[in-house]
Amino acid sequence: MKAARWVVDARKLTARRIARGMTTLELAKRAGISTRTVGRYESGAVKLAQMESLRCLARALLVTVDAIAHPAEEVAAIVPPPPDGAPSPYAPLPERAKLLATTQLESIVALEATLTPRPPVTFEGATVPVLSARRLQNIFSAFATYEGEKFAIVGVVGKQRGAAPHEAKMIGSRHGVAVRFLLVTPITDGVDIKVTVHTARAKETRLLQKAHEDEREITLVVRVVLAPDEVVRESAGFEFFLSPKPLPWGLVVEAVV
Repeated sequence: MKAARWVVDARKLTARRIARGMTTLELAKRAGISTRTVGRYESGAVKLAQMESLRCLARALLVTVDAIAHPAEEVAAIVPPPPDGAPSPYAPLPERAKLLATTQLESIVALEATLTPRPPVTFEGATVPVLSARRLQNIFSAFATYEGEKFAIVGVVGKQRGAAPHEAKMIGSRHGVAVRFLLVTPITDGVDIKVTVHTARAKETRLLQKAHEDEREITLVVRVVLAPDEVVRESAGFEFFLSPKPLPWGLVVEAVV
């Protein structure tokens, strides 16, 4: 195939970038191409790409070229030309262009909205809603209104760190028992959300460590808790793996289902 005859799959490229936790600027720097070019690929404003550019993007994302693009001849064979006056199937979608101006979580929320929602989890005779990207975004925005609410998380343990003494105290635990875990929940192929949870009891700590060791999926029920005002005033709170500063709320594991 000729280098100029490859079509960028804007949705797949965006999904792969999000899955790697990169901004368009970071991807552009790693790939050695301009941020404007990456943005135009993801918005669909530019469809055809040189093979060398695609190889650079693929290397930066640790994927193969065909994970983010298709041969133009292959696409043409699958998608018939539009009738006169109809928009091109490769025209930039408003929703796709809008992703360029949003945060990573907002991008995942937009993608998640196109998928079938996960069913709730049954716990102690009640149904517990799954912590979706949208619900996580809502908690970030108005955490105090969710105090005490429970959510289910289904995912794999990505990493763990011992909770700081002040974190353990906030959740009624002690240093050496309370642990901070990163839960990775898949949304769709190549896209996931990463959520930090804290364990307060030895039982849940050991169960999550075992799941981490076995590299298996685990289902948790977590509760939203708030840091005391005096802790927040000291610029302290709950440590999150993906946050540069402590947050005034956290997710404490109630049970491993």
